[in-house]
Amino acid sequence: MANRKNEKIKQSGPRSTAAPGPLSSLRSVSQGASAMVIVVGCLVLIGWTLSSETLKSVFAGLSAMNPTTAIAFILAGVSLWLLRAEQADQRRLCIAQGCALAVALVSSLLKLVEVLGSLYLGIDQLLFRITSAGPKRDSY
Repeated sequence: MANRKNEKIKQSGPRSTAAPGPLSSLRSVSQGASAMVIVVGCLVLIGWTLSSETLKSVFAGLSAMNPTTAIAFILAGVSLWLLRAEQADQRRLCIAQGCALAVALVSSLLKLVEVLGSLYLGIDQLLFRITSAGPKRDSY
């Protein structure tokens, strides 16, 4: 009887490693979302480099995205992209966690220190000098 089961398994061929329908769809959404977030972050940084108001603000008529926020978008997108595989290897996992930690550190902890401690760390000014027309220090 055990031989019959083994024969059936051999006859059916290798098992598909593809995820079932809904799970596969969610992975596709995750992949698309991570790519979109990375592209938006890159376009905003290009906008700051070229002084293009259109690229700085993701949608026309909105205020410009802060360059630090754009970097956080890119890091979050990279983290999500690296973790989209079912079994991420240790190296990918470490890089993804490092990206997520950097986003959390900059967007939450350091900003909180600035606001609550009345300190100005200049995080927003690291890459580009933001003028008075851009985001202001007091507009958290």
